[in-house]
Amino acid sequence: MNMKLVYLLRHSQTEDNNNRIIQGQSDSPLTPEGMNSIKKRTKKLNDITFNVIYCSPLGRARSSLDILLKELK
Repeated sequence: MNMKLVYLLRHSQTEDNNNRIIQGQSDSPLTPEGMNSIKKRTKKLNDITFNVIYCSPLGRARSSLDILLKELK
């Protein structure tokens, strides 16, 4: 049996999240705490080889992914 493993990662904290505002399709930038949170997550993901990565086009998701990719080996 050839099993695939899927990892789901949510974008990091945004200013709207911090202000308890539901964003939906609107976009809000990441907070400094959110940026640091993504960097910490990288440590748990560094030993994983990803074959493909999909990302929402929303800025908060792209920013989270950009930080993650810079930090991954």
